[in-house]
Amino acid sequence: MSLTHRTFQQVVLKQAKWKIKAYSQTLVPLFILQIFMGFISYGNGNGMSILGNGTFSVEIHIYSLDAFIIATCLWSFITAFLIQTKGYLQFDFSLVTNRATGNISNTIVLISYSLIATVIVFMSLYILVALNLVFSGNSIVPDVNLFSIMSFVAAFLLILLSASGGYFLSSLFNLSKVLGSVVILLLGYFIFGILEEKLLTLMKFYIGGEFSLFFVKAILTTGLLFTLPIVFLNKKEVIRG
Repeated sequence: MSLTHRTFQQVVLKQAKWKIKAYSQTLVPLFILQIFMGFISYGNGNGMSILGNGTFSVEIHIYSLDAFIIATCLWSFITAFLIQTKGYLQFDFSLVTNRATGNISNTIVLISYSLIATVIVFMSLYILVALNLVFSGNSIVPDVNLFSIMSFVAAFLLILLSASGGYFLSSLFNLSKVLGSVVILLLGYFIFGILEEKLLTLMKFYIGGEFSLFFVKAILTTGLLFTLPIVFLNKKEVIRG
């Protein structure tokens, strides 16, 4: 007879690998969403302007990642929120786990999915541009390089920020439905009550300024939002499968 002892890190990594495979169906809505965004963007882009002097005219279609990233952020927020609901928590019964290992493995899963989603976003845009180039015969004039590490990291951090926000909110519901409902109401009031000025100010706080400053703010915020659920849910019951 032999006994196998697993360290905390080994348990977390095993759970994360298992969950990445088990939750893979959450990527299906992302693919559908990207196809939908590509469909509504095809031929028109995110904006169009017509220039001419009476003799000839030029139509300018602008294609950017903005709409794709916003849609993907919404997907990541909803996915992260649902990962803490009862249906997904049933997956934990397939493993020997506790709240700490469960939350840390969930964090790894969401980081991995955010990275995958970022790759899909960039692929969606370039496939859309390629389709326009092949089938429409439009001339493509990129204002930046087709791929930029800085823009890729920025998109990844925005998607991860959305995921961490959804996960934190879902964790509040897991802790107390009353507390979660109150936060939802306050969040709704915050968004609809100050949409004109302060929401824009909040966006400028994160996005405005140097990239290095945005990077630090995003990392600190996501780290805090992923850490807090581990802390305040750690005292809840142990789940065993």
